[in-house]
Amino acid sequence: MGIFIEAGDLADGFGGDCQLLFLFVSFGYLLKIGCGLISDGAELLLLVPSCAGIVGSVILPVLGAVPDGAIVLFSGLGSDAQKQLTVGVGALAGSTVMLLTLPWALSVIAGRVNIQNGKPIYTRPANHVGVWQKLNPPNHFSLLGTGVSTRPDVKKNARLMLLTTISYVVIQGPAFYYLGHDHSAHTVSKHEKNWALAGFILSFTFFVLYLALEFFHNTHSEQTEQLTAEVSARAIQDGQLSLAATMVSVLAAHQQQPDELLDQSVKKAVQRRLRLVLRPFFVKYDLDGNGTLSLQELRAVFKDLGESPTADLERIFRRFDTDNSGSIDFHEFVDGVADYLISNQQIVRAHHARQSELEMVDVPVAEAGRTNESNEEEEEEEDAEVPEDISKMPIEQQQRAIKLRAGWMLAVGTALVLLFSDPMVSVFAEIGVRTKIPAFYISFVLAPVASNLSEVLASYSFALKKTEKTLSVSLVQLEGAAIMNNTFCLGIFLALISFRGLEWKFSAETIAILSIEVIMFIFANKRVHTVLDAFMVLALYPAALGLVYGLEAGGLD
Repeated sequence: MGIFIEAGDLADGFGGDCQLLFLFVSFGYLLKIGCGLISDGAELLLLVPSCAGIVGSVILPVLGAVPDGAIVLFSGLGSDAQKQLTVGVGALAGSTVMLLTLPWALSVIAGRVNIQNGKPIYTRPANHVGVWQKLNPPNHFSLLGTGVSTRPDVKKNARLMLLTTISYVVIQGPAFYYLGHDHSAHTVSKHEKNWALAGFILSFTFFVLYLALEFFHNTHSEQTEQLTAEVSARAIQDGQLSLAATMVSVLAAHQQQPDELLDQSVKKAVQRRLRLVLRPFFVKYDLDGNGTLSLQELRAVFKDLGESPTADLERIFRRFDTDNSGSIDFHEFVDGVADYLISNQQIVRAHHARQSELEMVDVPVAEAGRTNESNEEEEEEEDAEVPEDISKMPIEQQQRAIKLRAGWMLAVGTALVLLFSDPMVSVFAEIGVRTKIPAFYISFVLAPVASNLSEVLASYSFALKKTEKTLSVSLVQLEGAAIMNNTFCLGIFLALISFRGLEWKFSAETIAILSIEVIMFIFANKRVHTVLDAFMVLALYPAALGLVYGLEAGGLD
């Protein structure tokens, strides 16, 4: 007897239905909490220099696939594995199709800008006079007149996604063969066993190769850089880290440089990160909305960033104000803070070793020039009051606190997912029995709500910034999640088929998954996506369900 109430043992009738609904809501909520803890804990590790590279390229993708993988795994471990496996394939198919359609479409709609002459306009035209907005008029909604453009990474990841679908073909080929022959389930499963094993090995190989490719080629990719900046900004806003602590990994390369030398490559790396991290703080304290900061506004920003310079802030303000205009624009702010951090890093680290409160010492900084490396504009982020948590600790203590916090979040999140995935599978199966709706459709629709909601919200949040870079990061993350389903989750599925002697009876579901991935591969190869394209992608979600229903009604499986 397990520690949870068996969904199949609930009484018939209204009372039992209410109990089943309660179990579904409870288990679903706990799974959602677990998925959120895993996601947030892994993201926190991006702020630890020794972990940042492997987190963005390896840990985040793997942990993101754990919830779906756990549902697939537990669906094939019970005494009635062949029947309950439909819940696992429903979760796998639902997750893959949902991630490639719903958040993709929402990202295009949220990130849309005006399209002129077939090209989305992200920057102010040179001849434009007066107020300019990327979406003009505000909330402008046109099927062909608004949309987004993507970067080459979206196309590259789409090719990888399509390549990893080969594992489906390896098992589906023999399954098609046995559809036309009258064999017992035992005979079919016996002959499919080796094919499932081959598919598992191929899936595992793709999984390892994909992670290796991500690690060796994308450790410093725009996707990782953008995500690290987002996590850094949230950590500062929540009082978890000071600005100096979030920049440890970038400043480390400059640590051994003599004070009189200014490593331009390091300065550019610091500026690149700061543009992403500082934007929400700059917008928050630009109270009059004129695109500049006054002395009082700069003082408020420094406090919010967890920095407390002991030197006269007026002198710092004058150094930042390189054009002597009496105010600091965003480029001056970024360049000034970059020089400030680089010049003070060695003193700060020594100072932190002796004191529990950060007191930045003002050191003469090199004159900052404007940078024109990027003319993209990020949008305002949500404001947050900063509680005094651990941001006033020494940098070394901040790093240890972040590791501990990330560790317990990952441990508790993983435990919740593993603990409640098994009973949730039984709940899905019982809902199917009581509603007379096949369990596949139940898990197809409901499982992704608990396991993939964080990916949906993250992609939508990135897209809202209305830049080509952040929109591309959003779509690349969704493609990466589909690749993990094609490798990690499908690998678990095929291992169950092979080692437990189960039968692959999911031809209709496989056709639906492959069809959606092929169509999305075609969409991903487009440079410009209009709002009309977004609605077409959105329509693929119900179309996938309809395709499965039609194929099964026609006798497939």
